[in-house]
Amino acid sequence: MNENTRQKKRIGALDVLIIFLILAVAASVALRWYRGRNSDTASGVQMDPYVITFEIMNIRDSSAQSYLETGTNFYLEDTNQLFGTLREGKTIRDAEKYYEMPDGEIRLVSTDLTGDFYRVDVEASVTARGRMDGEGRFLLDGSKYIGTNREITIYSKYLTVTVLVTGISLAQ
Repeated sequence: MNENTRQKKRIGALDVLIIFLILAVAASVALRWYRGRNSDTASGVQMDPYVITFEIMNIRDSSAQSYLETGTNFYLEDTNQLFGTLREGKTIRDAEKYYEMPDGEIRLVSTDLTGDFYRVDVEASVTARGRMDGEGRFLLDGSKYIGTNREITIYSKYLTVTVLVTGISLAQ
């Protein structure tokens, strides 16, 4: 008599792990779909005009004069998304500037220099579309978080700069 014993197949630890991973992936896909469908960032959400103020540090005076004109559109460098339309730009000049020369001597430098010989700090603002979420964070166009005291790189047709966001408020 042939005593072929059938071995009962059991579910092993690897099988349980694979089943668990499949269920986890399915649950995360379903949760993401559900949140996306019911999200406040959906396309039907009303976007309001906001004013984002920022500082540009140590930019050439000629660049500030030529390329920071009212009405210029700026875009986020990382996503190419519209950051906003420039409202105003105000050059900040210190009354006196001191520079350390290569030999270690510190000299007073004229603040009347213009063009490429002088660098300035600029305060500017743009009008942007977006909304505040439930936690008080600003969502640019409903999708990209922009926060105060955060450095971001923006660009226009002729200029790329890193700015420090100093304020976000609802446009009047």
